[in-house]
Amino acid sequence: MTDFKSFDLKDAEYYFNLIIQTMRKLFLLLSLVIITTSCSSSDNEGSGKTDKGSNSFAPPEWIIGTWKSNFGGTYTFTKDDIIYGAGGTKTSTKEQVATLKKAGIEVSVKETKNNSSYSADYKFSEATVTFSFTKTSDTVIESTGFLDGTYTKQ
Repeated sequence: MTDFKSFDLKDAEYYFNLIIQTMRKLFLLLSLVIITTSCSSSDNEGSGKTDKGSNSFAPPEWIIGTWKSNFGGTYTFTKDDIIYGAGGTKTSTKEQVATLKKAGIEVSVKETKNNSSYSADYKFSEATVTFSFTKTSDTVIESTGFLDGTYTKQ
């Protein structure tokens, strides 16, 4: 008969953080592969409410601040950045855009926002990262894009 170990919250947090760190490393590895192997292209399809060619983030006022999930994932929104993290590691999309642009990679950000939802498609080379948030109350948002889950305002 197999003896199953019961998991407690610390085990769940450990594995969640391990998965997030692995996802981040894979994302960075994919970015490096794309940077080193991609050719320049001009893709100017215009959808979303941001002007064509935008390469910065502008989250709406209602989402500005730090939000935390019950598994330790965080989002911090500023007037011009989305900073996400888990397990003590934080990544700034503003810094990622600057690094990609410095490497000669074309970057575009297409945002859609209103008083209860915010989404941003962050595209570079052939990759797209989607951030999508719905406000369920003044202190709770649901993420259905990258790092999905329920987040509470801190």
